[in-house]
Amino acid sequence: MTIFEALRKDHDIQRDLLARLVETHGDSDERDSLYKQVKKSCMVMPPLKSGLSTSRSWKWT
Repeated sequence: MTIFEALRKDHDIQRDLLARLVETHGDSDERDSLYKQVKKSCMVMPPLKSGLSTSRSWKWT
């Protein structure tokens, strides 16, 4: 998987979570759970190894 494919996949997940979050109201368990998932999905990024670039030939491992 290229870095661009990985980013696209992560963004698709985040868009889905945010769309579901917007549909919730008030102080509900579902809203709290979705908020935590959004926060976690936005913070988790594997570290880049030195010497790697974002060229299209680079593969996500």
